[in-house]
Amino acid sequence: MKRWLRLIVLTAAVWAFILIIPRILGKIEVYHQFMESSRSKGIDNSALFYSEEPHALESERILKEKLKSKKKIVF
Repeated sequence: MKRWLRLIVLTAAVWAFILIIPRILGKIEVYHQFMESSRSKGIDNSALFYSEEPHALESERILKEKLKSKKKIVF
């Protein structure tokens, strides 16, 4: 029985990671702006980690400024 319970819990966790978490993140304004900026510049965030890409550095700078300017995140 423990194995079935573990399977159900892990399946639910994977389902939440794939379906629910992106919807929650999509409601955070700063995250939404970051994703729109990435899309408009042609950066596929799921493909690679763009730590040295000039577009990513600029987006990171803007994101940090917005996070510093807002004390709470509005959903």
